[in-house]
Amino acid sequence: MLLKAAILTLLCAPLGCATDGQTGPNQEQSLLPDTTVTLRAGQSAVFGGVRVTFLQIVADSRCPEGAQCVWAGEAAVKLGFTPAAASSQELVLHSSSSPTASTLLGLRVKFLSLRPGPTLKPRVPPVESVVELELHQQVP
Repeated sequence: MLLKAAILTLLCAPLGCATDGQTGPNQEQSLLPDTTVTLRAGQSAVFGGVRVTFLQIVADSRCPEGAQCVWAGEAAVKLGFTPAAASSQELVLHSSSSPTASTLLGLRVKFLSLRPGPTLKPRVPPVESVVELELHQQVP
């Protein structure tokens, strides 16, 4: 297992492969074009020359696991986008209502999921939550 991880690290380092999400907050992942990425709160990924950061959970009204709800609810996350030579911009994406996806700074970003979902037990601290995004670089 350790040998496999070492080989993957050696192979992926020069290619900029995505990691498996095991990096901590404030660490970055370098991604290949057209990819899915999982980020913890405060974590970033560099994609197409733009740093995409999971800033915070803005809202989470999803139905808790084990509960019976009239409405499934939704989650909303705030993302930061910082290109190499410009000021950062922020974007809020929603899990079910518009916008679930948007294009900013030449990147098409789609909100896929926020985990873990709510439960009837005490809530998971937001820093332990992860957002899954689909990223595509737009062709000019």
